[in-house]
Amino acid sequence: MSVLAPRYATDWVRMLARALRGEGVAIHFQPIVDLERGQVVGHEALLRFPGHAVNSPAEWVDAAHAHGCGAELEALAIRLALDARRELPAGTFLSVNVAPAVLPHPAVRDAFADAAALDGVVVELTEHSRVEHYGVLAAELERLRSAGGVIAVDDTGAGYAGLHHLISVRPEIIKLDRTLVAGIDRDRPRRALVEMFGAFANRFDAWVLAEGVETTGELGTLRQIGVPLAQGYLLGRPTPGWSDVSAEARDHLRTLQRARTGDTLRLLVEPEPPVPGTSDATAADHLLRIDVDTPVAEAAHRALNRAAAQRWDPVLCLDGQGRFVGVVRMERLVEQLAVAATTGS
Repeated sequence: MSVLAPRYATDWVRMLARALRGEGVAIHFQPIVDLERGQVVGHEALLRFPGHAVNSPAEWVDAAHAHGCGAELEALAIRLALDARRELPAGTFLSVNVAPAVLPHPAVRDAFADAAALDGVVVELTEHSRVEHYGVLAAELERLRSAGGVIAVDDTGAGYAGLHHLISVRPEIIKLDRTLVAGIDRDRPRRALVEMFGAFANRFDAWVLAEGVETTGELGTLRQIGVPLAQGYLLGRPTPGWSDVSAEARDHLRTLQRARTGDTLRLLVEPEPPVPGTSDATAADHLLRIDVDTPVAEAAHRALNRAAAQRWDPVLCLDGQGRFVGVVRMERLVEQLAVAATTGS
């Protein structure tokens, strides 16, 4: 359905005019969390419309572009967000959203230029349509980087934010879309894709930020596979002020941190069967079987003492009744040993 057709259609011109004057709009901030330290390190600025009949930001963006004032609405959000920098908590960055297509628009250019230096600002490129001219975009990004800004690509793994986009933009932060994060603790392909983006980011000296984290299972898996940053309703909802990590997420991250001392294989286990189509260990008789509560150091010692041809095979984890729990890849086992050695655990 067109944005011009819903029951609010006759009000859009009036509502947009009010909003562009700054009436009935506000900036809310969602915390971005360092999963290793369990601390807020950034805040994403999000435009909200509490003083209007329509509250959905997506409807507002669609309507603004349909009425030819999309760039002006985005410029308003940028100005309001950057004006809040003076109150930004120490040691945190501010993330602002902008569509690549409107970056050359004078209203958007002026919004960034009037802020002067962009140190501590992440410019997050949203993507609702394909970028047609990367040369034009590159020039705009260079302008922002020269002012001190950091570039992030939003919605990676969904829509138009694909590999070509990442290679062309070379962002400092890669934001993984909720479609990659949802159920990652139970979905091996999602986990593999996130690990792939992590490896890609490492090659370009970029950071990965997972969006839409809503469960402790997702949080634990993301931390386990080395995703450094995350945001989502579990960690903290958007609020008018600067919020901290939610109590539930903080407690879970602390539990994960404490578990690193005397880690067992339970921390590293992947629930998927080692052979597609099997749900137990019978299809992999040659693999080493270890109790899931075995300490990591002991498990590594036993695994590395196998014959050379089998030394890097995964380890099968069983529970106290001998039932298959999952597998631990040797890469994860060695990585955890290295982490423990580095942290002194």
